[in-house]
Amino acid sequence: MSPVAELPGVGGLNFLHRLKFNRTKSAVARPEERTFLGNTITRCDDQPQLEVAAKSVQRLQAKLKPLFRQGREMKLANTNGRNNRIIRGWTAYFRLSWDKNSFRQPDGWIRRHLRSIQWRRWKSPRTRLRRLLEIGGVGSGDR
Repeated sequence: MSPVAELPGVGGLNFLHRLKFNRTKSAVARPEERTFLGNTITRCDDQPQLEVAAKSVQRLQAKLKPLFRQGREMKLANTNGRNNRIIRGWTAYFRLSWDKNSFRQPDGWIRRHLRSIQWRRWKSPRTRLRRLLEIGGVGSGDR
Protein backbone atom coordinates (compact mmCIF):
# COMPACT_ATOMS: atom_id res chain seq x y z
CA MET A 1 0.00 0.00 0.00
CA SER A 2 1.22 3.49 -0.77
CA PRO A 3 1.60 6.05 2.05
CA VAL A 4 -1.09 8.26 0.50
CA ALA A 5 -3.66 5.48 0.54
CA GLU A 6 -2.98 4.86 4.23
CA LEU A 7 -3.94 8.40 5.27
CA PRO A 8 -7.22 8.44 7.16
CA GLY A 9 -10.14 9.79 5.16
CA VAL A 10 -8.25 9.96 1.87
CA GLY A 11 -8.96 6.46 0.55
CA GLY A 12 -6.58 6.71 -2.38
CA LEU A 13 -6.40 9.52 -4.91
CA ASN A 14 -10.01 9.33 -6.10
CA PHE A 15 -10.76 12.72 -4.56
CA LEU A 16 -8.51 14.46 -7.12
CA HIS A 17 -11.00 13.82 -9.92
CA ARG A 18 -13.69 15.78 -8.07
CA LEU A 19 -11.60 18.92 -7.56
CA LYS A 20 -12.56 22.00 -9.54
CA PHE A 21 -9.84 24.28 -10.80
CA ASN A 22 -9.47 27.37 -12.94
CA ARG A 23 -7.69 26.42 -16.19
CA THR A 24 -6.40 29.95 -16.83
CA LYS A 25 -4.74 30.11 -13.42
CA SER A 26 -3.43 26.55 -13.58
CA ALA A 27 -1.38 26.76 -16.75
CA VAL A 28 2.07 25.26 -17.10
CA ALA A 29 4.55 27.85 -18.38
CA ARG A 30 7.95 29.41 -17.77
CA PRO A 31 8.12 31.54 -14.60
CA GLU A 32 8.83 34.65 -16.69
CA GLU A 33 5.51 34.21 -18.50
CA ARG A 34 3.29 33.88 -15.41
CA THR A 35 2.37 36.10 -12.49
CA PHE A 36 2.06 34.86 -8.94
CA LEU A 37 0.49 36.98 -6.19
CA GLY A 38 1.04 40.13 -8.25
CA ASN A 39 4.70 39.36 -8.95
CA THR A 40 6.59 38.12 -11.97
CA ILE A 41 9.69 35.98 -11.51
CA THR A 42 12.59 36.93 -13.79
CA ARG A 43 16.24 36.00 -14.05
CA CYS A 44 19.18 38.37 -13.81
CA ASP A 45 22.72 36.96 -13.83
CA ASP A 46 21.28 33.47 -13.36
CA GLN A 47 19.54 34.54 -10.14
CA PRO A 48 15.74 34.58 -9.79
CA GLN A 49 14.30 37.99 -8.97
CA LEU A 50 10.84 39.32 -8.26
CA GLU A 51 9.28 42.12 -10.30
CA VAL A 52 5.95 43.80 -9.73
CA ALA A 53 3.53 42.70 -12.44
CA ALA A 54 2.20 45.43 -14.73
CA LYS A 55 -1.37 44.51 -13.82
CA SER A 56 -0.59 45.22 -10.13
CA VAL A 57 0.57 48.73 -11.00
CA GLN A 58 -2.60 49.28 -13.04
CA ARG A 59 -4.74 48.10 -10.11
CA LEU A 60 -2.96 50.55 -7.79
CA GLN A 61 -3.64 53.41 -10.19
CA ALA A 62 -7.28 52.38 -10.56
CA LYS A 63 -7.62 52.36 -6.77
CA LEU A 64 -6.05 55.80 -6.36
CA LYS A 65 -7.84 57.52 -9.27
CA PRO A 66 -11.18 58.06 -7.45
CA LEU A 67 -9.31 59.35 -4.39
CA PHE A 68 -7.57 61.96 -6.53
CA ARG A 69 -10.94 63.08 -7.89
CA GLN A 70 -12.28 63.43 -4.36
CA GLY A 71 -9.07 65.19 -3.32
CA ARG A 72 -9.87 68.19 -5.47
CA GLU A 73 -12.34 69.40 -2.85
CA MET A 74 -10.32 68.71 0.31
CA LYS A 75 -7.02 69.90 1.70
CA LEU A 76 -3.92 68.44 0.12
CA ALA A 77 -2.77 67.09 3.51
CA ASN A 78 -6.01 65.11 3.83
CA THR A 79 -5.66 63.82 0.27
CA ASN A 80 -2.10 62.72 1.01
CA GLY A 81 -3.19 61.02 4.22
CA ARG A 82 -5.87 59.00 2.45
CA ASN A 83 -3.53 58.05 -0.38
CA ASN A 84 -0.63 57.21 1.93
CA ARG A 85 -2.49 54.32 3.54
CA ILE A 86 -2.94 52.64 0.18
CA ILE A 87 0.54 53.48 -1.10
CA ARG A 88 2.30 52.29 2.07
CA GLY A 89 0.40 49.03 2.01
CA TRP A 90 1.24 48.49 -1.65
CA THR A 91 4.95 49.21 -1.16
CA ALA A 92 5.09 46.99 1.93
CA TYR A 93 3.52 44.12 -0.02
CA PHE A 94 5.93 44.48 -2.95
CA ARG A 95 9.04 45.43 -0.92
CA LEU A 96 10.88 42.24 -1.94
CA SER A 97 10.80 43.28 -5.58
CA TRP A 98 14.18 43.98 -7.13
CA ASP A 99 12.77 46.01 -9.99
CA LYS A 100 12.90 49.61 -8.78
CA ASN A 101 11.29 50.84 -12.01
CA SER A 102 8.09 49.20 -10.81
CA PHE A 103 8.10 51.75 -8.00
CA ARG A 104 9.24 54.73 -10.07
CA GLN A 105 6.37 54.54 -12.54
CA PRO A 106 3.55 54.75 -9.95
CA ASP A 107 5.56 57.33 -7.99
CA GLY A 108 5.77 59.63 -11.02
CA TRP A 109 2.08 59.07 -11.74
CA ILE A 110 1.10 59.97 -8.15
CA ARG A 111 3.31 63.07 -8.08
CA ARG A 112 1.88 64.25 -11.41
CA HIS A 113 -1.67 63.94 -10.10
CA LEU A 114 -0.82 65.80 -6.89
CA ARG A 115 0.80 68.61 -8.91
CA SER A 116 -2.28 68.72 -11.10
CA ILE A 117 -4.56 69.12 -8.07
CA GLN A 118 -2.36 71.91 -6.71
CA TRP A 119 -2.18 73.67 -10.09
CA ARG A 120 -5.97 73.71 -10.41
CA ARG A 121 -6.30 75.25 -6.97
CA TRP A 122 -4.08 78.14 -8.00
CA LYS A 123 -6.75 79.40 -10.36
CA SER A 124 -5.39 82.69 -11.70
CA PRO A 125 -2.07 83.13 -13.50
CA ARG A 126 -1.03 85.71 -10.89
CA THR A 127 -1.56 83.21 -8.05
CA ARG A 128 0.29 80.51 -9.97
CA LEU A 129 3.29 82.76 -10.53
CA ARG A 130 3.32 83.97 -6.91
CA ARG A 131 3.11 80.44 -5.51
CA LEU A 132 5.79 79.13 -7.86
CA LEU A 133 8.08 81.97 -6.78
CA GLU A 134 7.39 81.11 -3.12
CA ILE A 135 8.42 77.49 -3.50
CA GLY A 136 11.36 78.25 -5.80
CA GLY A 137 9.85 76.68 -8.91
CA VAL A 138 10.50 79.76 -11.07
CA GLY A 139 13.45 82.13 -10.89
CA SER A 140 12.91 85.89 -10.67
CA GLY A 141 14.39 86.38 -14.17
CA ASP A 142 11.94 83.91 -15.73
CA ARG A 143 9.01 86.33 -15.86
